[in-house]
Amino acid sequence: MTLRTPTPFLSQQASLDLQRVKERMAILDRQITTGKRIVRAGDDPSGAAALVDFRSSIARNDSYLRQIDGANVFLESAATSLQGVSDQITQLLAAGTQALGYSASGRQGAMPEVQGLRANLIALANRQEQGKYLFAGTQTTTQPFSDASVTPTTYSGDAGTIALDYNMGISVITNVPGSEVFQGSGGQGSSTDLFKQVDLLLDGLNTNDTAKIQTSMQNLQAIFGTVQAKLTEVGGRQQALEQMKTSLGDFNISLKSIQNDMDGVDYPQAWTDYQQATLSHQAALSMMGKSSAIPNLFSVLT
Repeated sequence: MTLRTPTPFLSQQASLDLQRVKERMAILDRQITTGKRIVRAGDDPSGAAALVDFRSSIARNDSYLRQIDGANVFLESAATSLQGVSDQITQLLAAGTQALGYSASGRQGAMPEVQGLRANLIALANRQEQGKYLFAGTQTTTQPFSDASVTPTTYSGDAGTIALDYNMGISVITNVPGSEVFQGSGGQGSSTDLFKQVDLLLDGLNTNDTAKIQTSMQNLQAIFGTVQAKLTEVGGRQQALEQMKTSLGDFNISLKSIQNDMDGVDYPQAWTDYQQATLSHQAALSMMGKSSAIPNLFSVLT
């Protein structure tokens, strides 16, 4: 009679094989249930690390995209305001041209229109977006322009710019300091100061001084050109932001596609693997059952 006695090594090996099959089945079960190939880092350590990098990049790009949308809101408001300033100057030039053909009383009669246009300019210069002043430089909580009828209109903002940094030194300025638009290169009280020139026009109308009217109109024409140039500049910034947004959006789509390919479950393959693992599990159980049923030497001798 031949006796087969199960060795501790064979029993241990069978137990390890069964444990591996059970772990494999658990992984496949999680994959099929969640639709993700990597549910825990231990499922695929290198793949899990790569997915962390992908998610970090996507989250960072999403943050940039939100910043771009926010910056676009302010630039759009600035562009609208600058167009409004341009329109007001056009009406001032028309009013001044007409006034040159009026009598003294007619020129004084034109003052209310010019005063109304001046008030509109003050409102545009102090325009807010989401509680922040558009033309105050970096002092976005400070009203940039005073509205004084006796003393000159003063600027309380600064010349600072706010930039949206994108990547590798690329940035786009997202604000327009009011000093550049409403005071110009000459500063307050100069020929490039929009409010100074409107006040000069009003003074000319009130005192019947055609020389002042003509001087103010010449300066207003030059200021009009400055405003148009600034409007073009803002439009260029908007385009740059849109290009950044398109680039980041496309990049994120690519990253998400790669991430899905890496992390997504191939359901037919996963189900096939699960069935094979089930068969292996059953075979391992059967093998252990047979092993435990083999008589050992001690039981035969007794």
